[in-house]
Amino acid sequence: MKGFILLTLLSVIFVSDYAFAQLCPCDTLELEDGTTGNDIVELLCPDGQLGEGNEFVLLPDFVLIGGEGVSYGAEFFSEGGNCEIIQGTDRNGRKLRAEDALICRNSLIQRCRLNTTPIPTLSEWGMIATAGVLGMIGLFAAARRRKAAV
Repeated sequence: MKGFILLTLLSVIFVSDYAFAQLCPCDTLELEDGTTGNDIVELLCPDGQLGEGNEFVLLPDFVLIGGEGVSYGAEFFSEGGNCEIIQGTDRNGRKLRAEDALICRNSLIQRCRLNTTPIPTLSEWGMIATAGVLGMIGLFAAARRRKAAV
C-alpha cells in the first residue's frame, strides 16, 4: 500500500507544472516554416555536442550558437532578458523575465555542452605514475615506522 501511495505521489509530481518548470520558453518559439527553437538546438548540437562547423559565443550574460544560416541566442540581464532563433532571414524572438532568461542561457549551455575551460585530467600513464609514486612514499613511511618501533 505504501508503494502505491509513493507511486501516485511521484506520478502527480512528474505530470504537474513543477516538472516542466525548468524548460526554456524559447524552445517553443516557431519560425514561419514551423521550425522551433528546440529543432534548431537539435540541428546545431546533434547528440548533445556542438556540431562540426558550428560556432558559439559564451559570455557571463550571453550565449549564442550558430552555423550555416541558423542561430539560437539567449541573453540574461538582472532585470530581464531575451532570446532569438534565426534561420536564413526568418527570425523570431521573445522578451523574458530574468529567471526565464537565466534558465534559457543555462539550458543552451548544458544541451550543447559548451565549455570554455577544459577540465584538467591525468592520462592513464599519469595515473599509473602517480600511483607508483604514492606507493613508494607509503613504503618509505612504513619502513621508517618499523625502524622507529624496533
